[in-house]
Amino acid sequence: MVSDFSRKGFIDGLSLRLPTICVRPGKPNAAASGFFSGIIREPLNGMEAILPVPDTVRHWHASPAPRPGS
Repeated sequence: MVSDFSRKGFIDGLSLRLPTICVRPGKPNAAASGFFSGIIREPLNGMEAILPVPDTVRHWHASPAPRPGS
């Protein structure tokens, strides 16, 4: 909506997409973006990872900072 309104001159707007946090430890959750964690986490655990999107998909990732003592 921001893009359309800016293009039409209704507002002077800018939007920002926040990154997906990768890799979440533990079992996969129900988040739609959960597979992004899985494509890194599962092979590290000796499991097969399934990529449900084309391999041409580009996505911005970030990783949580490690906890002290871990």
